[in-house]
Amino acid sequence: ERELRARTAADPTTYCDAPVAKGQVTFPESLAGRTTQNFDMFSGYVNVTEQDWLFYWFFEADNKTTDGGDDVPLIVWTNGGPGCSAMEGATTENGPLVLYRIKESYDLATGQLSNNPYAWNTKGHVLYVDQPKYVGNSFGYGEACHSSEEAGEDIVTFLQGWYSLFPQHADRKLVISGESY
Repeated sequence: ERELRARTAADPTTYCDAPVAKGQVTFPESLAGRTTQNFDMFSGYVNVTEQDWLFYWFFEADNKTTDGGDDVPLIVWTNGGPGCSAMEGATTENGPLVLYRIKESYDLATGQLSNNPYAWNTKGHVLYVDQPKYVGNSFGYGEACHSSEEAGEDIVTFLQGWYSLFPQHADRKLVISGESY
């Protein structure tokens, strides 16, 4: 975090001032060739202060295993910090597309993502959030979080901003889960 803040202070153009709030995620066949995707994915940044953004990756519920109706919950996952991106959970634990055997021995290496049979998006929509500020892909120019209370305020602000991007999910049951922080 100190190194990132020092680089940002030395060169304020290190990061853009208006990151993408919502973009659809698609992978080229060369990376996603072993997977079947019955869901949409989005990622982006939600502004939590005038100077700070939290990164997210959102997987809609798998249409093959859920009906995607109003009774399907929104699950928020965060690995938290200090220092651990929620993308670890998304790509190695409970996300639908995992890095399983992507780099194992030469005979097994595929260089492609795998379907995760334990993916949580078989039960609901899953939102992975890098938080607190300056963890993983989240970034900014303001003050770092110094308490759980500050991090909690940021995640509430994040969810309010995220709901404005995805209003169809605002009235769903909310499950907050994670590990570490």
